[in-house]
Amino acid sequence: MEEITGLELNSNLMNDLHQFPVVVTGAQDAAEQIAERAREMAPVDTGNYRDGIRAERSNKQTSGVWRVVATDQKSSWVEFGTFKDPGQFVLRQAAESLGFKFVKKRG
Repeated sequence: MEEITGLELNSNLMNDLHQFPVVVTGAQDAAEQIAERAREMAPVDTGNYRDGIRAERSNKQTSGVWRVVATDQKSSWVEFGTFKDPGQFVLRQAAESLGFKFVKKRG
């Protein structure tokens, strides 16, 4: 444990926070809202891309982290584009339309 100006921090603090029921529920709600908005915004050709968008809990058993995934085999082409077509960034736009902000990771 590390002490900073009289405050003792638990080295597992972030992991512990991700397991609080209110945090897990909030993360799940946010992911489900983003997935729903993304399905509304998704371009529809066959419907496979739209239908493959869903919220899911992280693979880690003890984690409260939720994420939004697109499972169709062509999802990355829709999201990020190809040499012929520009990316549509549906998942990012869905999150931003709901007020979520992306922060660039440092180092």
